[in-house]
Amino acid sequence: MNLYDFVGRLACKIFDRMRREAAAIKIQKHTRKYAARTAYKKLHVSALVVQTGLRAMIARKEFRFRKRTKAATIIQVIPLDNT
Repeated sequence: MNLYDFVGRLACKIFDRMRREAAAIKIQKHTRKYAARTAYKKLHVSALVVQTGLRAMIARKEFRFRKRTKAATIIQVIPLDNT
């Protein structure tokens, strides 16, 4: 076995290790991306649920206020027969 065979095998081992590390980094990157995306989607949906609930509460409150105001306006408009 001469020096060139040794260098060639060493180069193959180094290249194989670099290839495996690159593959592991890709897997880790995609796993982290998936976890981050999932967490973001959950946060986004939660925010939408809270916003929808608040908007519904405000709409119901405004509806009740308008209903009471309209009733008060109708009572004020009815003429009294004092003649």
